[in-house]
Amino acid sequence: MEFCPGCGKKSKSICKDCKPQKEINAKDIYIKLCVECSKYFYKNKWHKYTELSTVIKKITKESVNEKIDSINPILNDLPVKPGVQRELGVELIIGDDKFIIPANIEVTYCNICSKQQGDYFEGTLQLRNVNENIIMFVKKYFKKNSVFISKENKVRNGYDLTVTDKKKLQTLGSMLQKNHGGILKITAKHFSQDRQTSKFVYRVNAFYEAPDYKIGDVISVEKKVILIHKISKTIQGLDLRQNKNTTIDIKDKEFEVLKPTKTRISKIHPSIEVLDPVTFQSVPTVNQKLVKNGEKVRIVNDNGLYYLL
Repeated sequence: MEFCPGCGKKSKSICKDCKPQKEINAKDIYIKLCVECSKYFYKNKWHKYTELSTVIKKITKESVNEKIDSINPILNDLPVKPGVQRELGVELIIGDDKFIIPANIEVTYCNICSKQQGDYFEGTLQLRNVNENIIMFVKKYFKKNSVFISKENKVRNGYDLTVTDKKKLQTLGSMLQKNHGGILKITAKHFSQDRQTSKFVYRVNAFYEAPDYKIGDVISVEKKVILIHKISKTIQGLDLRQNKNTTIDIKDKEFEVLKPTKTRISKIHPSIEVLDPVTFQSVPTVNQKLVKNGEKVRIVNDNGLYYLL
């Protein structure tokens, strides 16, 4: 430091004119700031802040063992690059006396942002056969939980994402399978050894392959035609033949995703019929709904049996 934080005169520290005549009982004030995310390090934790002056006042108040009437940080020449330290002045009014004490400011990266800066990663998420909804769910989860994607590679039928938190990665894998079904395989590979604890450090690989169906699809399985409402380890949906909710585990079962097509109602009495989209013949539907003659509808065809959606 080449000037006095109190008056600006050339000095290696606080000049003699600004040094208080009386002594006050105060601890050293040291404030560490993250240059990326507006956090400060205090009591072994990183905390969010909006105004630096508020942070300085808070720490000063807890560092000075006096009844302080006023705290005024002198915010000149603030450091903006990581690794840079500055000594700022903090003006205190205690009774009729004015004091200026130093506060050391260091700019660095917090533990989360430091991981984002380089190629650091703790695990890889391999996504296969996923749609845009699943990709958005994954990225939203990582952002909400302060997990950074170090690299994102588009591969055949999916994506490979290297991420900075293996525990959150495993949690996400379980959530994907619970909410969307599909295949999940989690493996751990020995990467290094912690010098301080001597414990082995592992990187985690989570492979997730989404099923060939999604919520809103219609599948034919075990002589049932089901409109899917919910997917987990089982499928929950509406049995279109019985017109009632059903749950089915289709693991290791043959199924077919039926593609909906648009057509019109051709007859409503004595039972509902629709126009076959290919032959344009009037054909009956298995299930019944409240419809009008000529109304546009969507149907699925399961081996010659037509179902209204």
